[in-house]
Amino acid sequence: MSDLGTMRLRTQEELPRRGTPEVSRVTLAIISAIVRWRSHNFGFNEFTDQFTVTVGQESYDNTEYDSDLLGIGIVTHDDTNDNWSDPLGQWPFTINRLRTSNTTSDKGYPDYYYWFAEKLWVSPVPHLAYDLRIDGIKDVGTPVVTGTTGGVFTFYEPDGSTALSDSYTSDWFTGDMEELIRTSAKIDLMENWLEDDRGAARLRRREADIYRNVRHARHNFRRATKLVPYA
Repeated sequence: MSDLGTMRLRTQEELPRRGTPEVSRVTLAIISAIVRWRSHNFGFNEFTDQFTVTVGQESYDNTEYDSDLLGIGIVTHDDTNDNWSDPLGQWPFTINRLRTSNTTSDKGYPDYYYWFAEKLWVSPVPHLAYDLRIDGIKDVGTPVVTGTTGGVFTFYEPDGSTALSDSYTSDWFTGDMEELIRTSAKIDLMENWLEDDRGAARLRRREADIYRNVRHARHNFRRATKLVPYA
């Protein structure tokens, strides 16, 4: 496992020798890379949570489930007899077309759901309180960046209360994730600091290879352990 200081130093050293970018610029590139990749499923950032719906309530925000949720892959519900089924995901306009009246009588269990405006919406509107389980992607820890118009940036750990130190680490700094984030950070610096589009394009090919290898390794692991991916 690496840490921020090690990753930043290595990122600087692997850039073409045309000067050294400021520490804050490299840190910002690393954090931007995490933000870019954090909504992708890498296994370690998978999420599951469960809550009980409210009669007559159509949408649910992160007061009902983990506030770090970034996106939903699977939604299942319990018909109160431990029989779990999977409603279909739909686009908002489809739900609007399928939505019936707002009364809660004879609504049944959800046939559809969608993720919109940072909320989970279910249709039909719940007619009774049942358990809903959501599986998706969560933010496992993204440092906080604040800045001024003068280009001065301040960095904090994910909860925003502690200054980001060189010893800071997270799951993003482990194994292939470290190489993926570091490569993405170098692309950012090549494009926006060195203004070297050719060099950035070369790194993008490497970035695609790393991502493909990570996904392939995860797939092989699940096959070897007889765990079949469901999302």
